[in-house]
Amino acid sequence: MRIGKFLFSALMILAITSLYGMEFNLFVAKRAKLKEGMKAAVLPMRMMSGYDNQPDAKRALEGRHADKLEIALLNAGFVVIERTKVQALLKEQAFDQTGATEADAGKVGKLLSSDIVVYGEIAGQGFFPGNNTGTVGMSIKGISVKTGQVLFKVVMSKTIPTDGPSFSVKIAIAESELYEHLGKELAKAVPQ
Repeated sequence: MRIGKFLFSALMILAITSLYGMEFNLFVAKRAKLKEGMKAAVLPMRMMSGYDNQPDAKRALEGRHADKLEIALLNAGFVVIERTKVQALLKEQAFDQTGATEADAGKVGKLLSSDIVVYGEIAGQGFFPGNNTGTVGMSIKGISVKTGQVLFKVVMSKTIPTDGPSFSVKIAIAESELYEHLGKELAKAVPQ
């Protein structure tokens, strides 16, 4: 009987851990030649859905993600080009109206004298009332300016409980944890 209760408790802990867990898939190209000190231009993050009627909130969320992505890249050993320079170039080239795409990454990177262009999409952020959970997810790519090769790609998400403290605070904490993990994992791929 005790073994059954212990086994049930262990399975419940395992289920809760995976339910509120992190999904993190990082691909680094075998021939990527990432190295410390590479100059990275971070393009604006794009929210894929939601906040359509709240453009200021959407821009703030996209900016917060760009900040956290820049910190992750700095922690991994990259040199990040100042965002105001990136934004000025995007405005000058009229990409701020249409949004720079993967096809534009090489051109933007060359104009900024960067080695790599990094951009991403915020795939989702929301909650599921039926099971009292929420999720935040992102997809990020690093593209070589010189070759156009995808150097790395990460798809990451985290499921969080909606009960307790403010859900928006939990989302912000989950984002920080995901980007911190990205910085640590990218650092492993960048020879120091």
